[in-house]
Amino acid sequence: MSASSTHPNRLVWAILVAYAVYGLIFIWLSSDVIDGTRYFSLHEDAMISMRYAKNLAAGEGFRWNPGESPIEGVTNPLWTGVMAVVHLAAPAPSHASAWVQIIGLFCNLASAALAARIARLVSGGADTAAVLAALLTAFSLPLTEWSLLGMEVGPLAALGALCVWRALRGGGERAWIATYLLLGVGTLFRMDFVVLGVAVIGSCAYLDRDRRWRHVAYGGAMLALFLAAQTAARWAYFGDLLPNTYYLKMSGYPVSLRVSRGLVVFVEWCWRNNLFLLAVPIGLVVLQRTRAALIPAAALAGQCAYSVWVGGDAWEWWGGANRYVSIALPELFALFASGAVALTLAAARAFGIPTRTAITAIGLTALVLFNAINGPRSVGEWLLVHRPVFSMINTKKIEVARAIEDTTTPDALIGVAWGGSVAYFADRRMFDMLGKSERRIGRGPMHLPPPSLGVERLWFFNPGHLKWDYAYAIDEVAPDVVATLWHDEDALPHLARRYESIDVRGIDVFFRKDSKHVRWDRVAARQTLRPHVR
Repeated sequence: MSASSTHPNRLVWAILVAYAVYGLIFIWLSSDVIDGTRYFSLHEDAMISMRYAKNLAAGEGFRWNPGESPIEGVTNPLWTGVMAVVHLAAPAPSHASAWVQIIGLFCNLASAALAARIARLVSGGADTAAVLAALLTAFSLPLTEWSLLGMEVGPLAALGALCVWRALRGGGERAWIATYLLLGVGTLFRMDFVVLGVAVIGSCAYLDRDRRWRHVAYGGAMLALFLAAQTAARWAYFGDLLPNTYYLKMSGYPVSLRVSRGLVVFVEWCWRNNLFLLAVPIGLVVLQRTRAALIPAAALAGQCAYSVWVGGDAWEWWGGANRYVSIALPELFALFASGAVALTLAAARAFGIPTRTAITAIGLTALVLFNAINGPRSVGEWLLVHRPVFSMINTKKIEVARAIEDTTTPDALIGVAWGGSVAYFADRRMFDMLGKSERRIGRGPMHLPPPSLGVERLWFFNPGHLKWDYAYAIDEVAPDVVATLWHDEDALPHLARRYESIDVRGIDVFFRKDSKHVRWDRVAARQTLRPHVR
């Protein structure tokens, strides 16, 4: 097939249309009907951003609780701003998440289209590589899960792919400055997007010797300008130099244990994705050593190294690429598609296999293997046989939020450890017992693994989930209701004397016995409906 033929472009468009339908079905399956109303909800962390966005759109400022001092409990300010714009369009809270999911769907479509363009440049114009890259990127389960459940992975993956593609195309000085401007904008979505920015700038400087110092000067200045502007704005508004989430996740834990855990989960991700498949893009980079291969490879390597440095993600149990690696999946699939097509064509000629048959076989095999990351369960989610992995618990937490609104007065204080969906759907003041939106806990000590765990100490690290202080959060703060817990065995002794509980869809909700903000008649009614209450 020639690089100028229209047939491959039609195949890419067909893939995009198919994925648009697939994505809409995925979004529908992530929703649920509760008391006659269909609710759409996002990943837990994304729902924390949605609470900030709802308050921002309502004129309350960038705040976790209206009227309280602002604290930066999110790491994605620009994405939260996009969510605020969604809320300005005044959709009902039950449907606001669906619009965010649709934005994520468009981001994934852009990522797939850009992966096709990157693959075409890396492969020297091979249309089959472009088609395969678009297919693998569009129907990637990790990218779909993160983006269509509202995480900033969607826009960052698309923006990263756009910057890599522009860097591959090259151009004059204005083109480079525009590319570096886009990299700077990416840091507004997440500050750590600077890692991908440095990878792109560094690889361009390495390859373009005649303009090396211009790349370093322009690119470095652009990233520094955006980071400095954010830091100044953060200091002026929040009184902090770094987000509260930085202290929550990165302070108070041995670096050696954190990095070791990051390395272990990265190796496990490689193993789950099939080492042979991952060896294909690596081999391509080693053999080519050109701009076309090195720039996307640098972006991918940078994100993988960063994932190791921060200790991986809090959701590694799921088995897919975590949020940091997923940002560079378009580059991974573009490299893989280019290398796989070259190898397949060579093998087809050597063994007399029809070229189209060989490429179709390797493409479908790779598509399945890249998504069979956790065995049959992952395949079931990928094929839309099962609901998305995080959706079932979201339904439970929405029901908890509704129960809280029904059984408390508007000025009640609610303690939450899973603060996303409950905090968004329950219109009450919230106290974050895991410290994401609470300074004292967020900057306090981490719980460290006991030496008796041995090698298992590497798995103890769970970013963002190792700072809890129930003596403070329950005994001192004394919320009217404690809605969700983390490490229940540590919390229950503090709840035993002053709180009683009811069961809401398998989640214990604890009510303080002497609270004047609890509607005890409604609590009693719910206890009657649930005879298995402790």
